[in-house]
Amino acid sequence: MLRGFIKSSRANEEEEPSRSLLWLYIPDFNKQGRMSTIEYIPEPGSNNRTNAVWTQIDSCAGFEVSSDCPYRYSEMELITFTP
Repeated sequence: MLRGFIKSSRANEEEEPSRSLLWLYIPDFNKQGRMSTIEYIPEPGSNNRTNAVWTQIDSCAGFEVSSDCPYRYSEMELITFTP
């Protein structure tokens, strides 16, 4: 399911994403549903960061972005979802 988050900016699999996902903060069911940062999404069948489908940009992660982030604050957008 998490792979859907990182590919949601694509119209189809061949198209390049229109935006990059920098940080993912969602309920983590490995932590009893508490809100948590998801640092990477592993390839199917893998469970390590080296074979990740997506990895967060650490300097751009969090509610307060580091000055080391390669993006200007005006170039980033915080997207929220409330069911």
